[in-house]
Amino acid sequence: MNELESRIARWDEIRRQQLSFSINLFLIFSVSALGYLSTILLSERFSGYSFAVRYLFFIAFLLAGLAALFGIGSSIYRLLDFRLTARIVREEAKDKTPDRVRWLDKARKKAKTLGRLSWCAFWIQAAVFTLAMFAAGIAIVLAVQT
Repeated sequence: MNELESRIARWDEIRRQQLSFSINLFLIFSVSALGYLSTILLSERFSGYSFAVRYLFFIAFLLAGLAALFGIGSSIYRLLDFRLTARIVREEAKDKTPDRVRWLDKARKKAKTLGRLSWCAFWIQAAVFTLAMFAAGIAIVLAVQT
């Protein structure tokens, strides 16, 4: 492997690690937000808040749950992608029969799709979590003002 290929491989690995870290970070934040918001939603004081505050807390709770689901989905897509990629590498080492070549082409397309799905789910996770925190922040500000 020449220097350029080794640099590309190194940065690809760093990118994969960063994506995994970011997915997990948002997943942890989403689950933590679910716990915090459920405490607020179940508290006795909750019924004393205005309709707008209660509505915003409920929306934030739903969005945090949705962000957690997208984080789980992204992690599952990544695991399936890694498993398929490992199988592709093992199959590439074998003899190139016409059936194996066809399978490898299909498997590479599927792996590429799984990679795209994991990135897409990650970006949706991040956006939905941001919206959840925005709604929770507004609800907290409104609750403090009343």
